[in-house]
Amino acid sequence: MKIQGVFANNYDRFVKRDSLLPPALERLIKSVNPQSVLEFGCGTGTIAVGLALNTFDVTAVDFSDDMLKIARRKANAYKTKIKFIKADIAKIDLGRTFDCIICLGNILPQFSSASSLANCLKIVNASQP
Repeated sequence: MKIQGVFANNYDRFVKRDSLLPPALERLIKSVNPQSVLEFGCGTGTIAVGLALNTFDVTAVDFSDDMLKIARRKANAYKTKIKFIKADIAKIDLGRTFDCIICLGNILPQFSSASSLANCLKIVNASQP
């Protein structure tokens, strides 16, 4: 399923947050003291921006061009430096490790099979320092 067009442009109206980075998520992430954070399924970039504003080195991945376009605009508006990547998280190889990997929202149902989910979990395991 592609998240694009009208839905992408209205996503933030449907998924309302009180802050860019919810306090409970911020505490959880800070508890592992990461320098780098990888967000799978970043959507319109709200959480990625919140992380970047907290001085984390953020890489954010999504498969929707339209969502990433909005995420890049949002990151620019907040003057944050985030590496956005268009990719299928079941097949991605970022060639580096991350201190913390998050996958929020409605990402897991997007996997087409148990083997694609298993492949993603192998990627996550390989991405840990």
